Amino acid sequence: MPKSHILLNHTLTPRQSQELKENFSVSDIVIPSQEISDFWQQIPIKAEINEELLKPILEWLSAMQAGDILVIQGEFGATFALTDWALKKGLKVLHSVTERVATESRKGELVERGYVFEHRKFREYRKIWELYT
Repeated sequence: MPKSHILLNHTLTPRQSQELKENFSVSDIVIPSQEISDFWQQIPIKAEINEELLKPILEWLSAMQAGDILVIQGEFGATFALTDWALKKGLKVLHSVTERVATESRKGELVERGYVFEHRKFREYRKIWELYT
């Protein structure tokens, strides 16, 4: 049974954990250390996305084996780099598909808008050429 490493800007919801176990047969959910989690949530804006910057995360992910699952979402460039790395290692890579619901309130001339995101399912990252071959 595969293990799943989680690299998100939030903790998994109970529904997400259940989906990983039921739909992807995950035996173990591996959460990063607080240090890695904090770094992932605040990728430096001025830094280049490269192996040196992502080294702590790559070291944490190095225990993963072909067939394991990486659930990843975050800063786009870093997510792309790590997704590419993971796919080349034979890992299955997932992201959360959410439904966004807008809320709006008015106080005189002020309009306040917010969004609530609700997880719907995990979707596998796929290379586009695999879809047409």
